[in-house]
Amino acid sequence: MGCSCAPSLVALRKEVDRLFLRRDRASDGCCGDAAHAARRSDHNPTGGYAHALDIDEDVAPGLDLWWLVPVLLADRRTKYVIYEATIWYRACSTHGVGRCPGHRYAGVNAHKHHLHLSVVASATHDVGRWLPAGVVPTIEEDPLASFTFEQLVAAARDGALAAIRGEGVSGAADAGASTVDDGLDAQVKAMRRDLRRLGEALGVKVES
Repeated sequence: MGCSCAPSLVALRKEVDRLFLRRDRASDGCCGDAAHAARRSDHNPTGGYAHALDIDEDVAPGLDLWWLVPVLLADRRTKYVIYEATIWYRACSTHGVGRCPGHRYAGVNAHKHHLHLSVVASATHDVGRWLPAGVVPTIEEDPLASFTFEQLVAAARDGALAAIRGEGVSGAADAGASTVDDGLDAQVKAMRRDLRRLGEALGVKVES
């Protein structure tokens, strides 16, 4: 039997992708493999569709997916969520809808590298928005982000020069200082070239 990811889950994956363009997708998955087929799993197709989605937890530096758990549990399409060896059902007889406590998950995979979402069959084609505006937490700024390229290069150059002079390079503090400076200028140019190439590879514009 063929398998396609439920459109409702494709919609969620697209929303996450738009928010985190460079996120890790290594642990993403929807349609199950042979191991899933050997047991009961929402990753196996029902009516041609898999009703489970795995999302890699490495969406951005310093940010995992704990913030996403309550968001998904508040959505009527959700059946249950598994993350970090814990399972949450959206509906339970003791607490009602959306208020069920998490329980230890003892399945084959503890889901420590990705979050698992299962949706109810009636939500297969419901492609409404999953993530309300403002729900994603603020990512801490890179401490180097406030410095310009020129400032970073100057700091590296000064640090290298201090290290060379501190090591007692012959003539570095007198007549040979200009030679050291010339050598460092060449290194700075090489740094600029390498940083530009790195930026191009990452899709980031590096100002020079």
